[in-house]
Amino acid sequence: MEGLDALVNLQELYLSDNGIERIEGMEHNLQLNTLDLASNRIQKIENVSHLVELQEFWFNDNRMDDWKDLEELAPIKILETVYFERNPLWKDPENAGQADPNYRRKVKLALPQVRQIDATLCK
Repeated sequence: MEGLDALVNLQELYLSDNGIERIEGMEHNLQLNTLDLASNRIQKIENVSHLVELQEFWFNDNRMDDWKDLEELAPIKILETVYFERNPLWKDPENAGQADPNYRRKVKLALPQVRQIDATLCK
């Protein structure tokens, strides 16, 4: 991810389906409220905790397999919507290709400020 440092007023960034392997280069994009990194090759959520204006984080169809990665998003208090479906941590270890029955609960415990997980509102 290159060339973003001069875009200090950028509010929305859509980078899905780009073969990205690592989140980086957004140190100056402090106005971002939507970040779409869906359908890439990213294994770890990193370098986003400073994006305190972020309201939507789309990260479905990546390679994240560690629940600890959600800690990177915890400081973002106004984060409302996240998409993590079809990442390895989403999958049920007992039933490949299906969602883990505890997936939504685990996301909500890690990110209590979130109001929508994938396409479903939280209760």
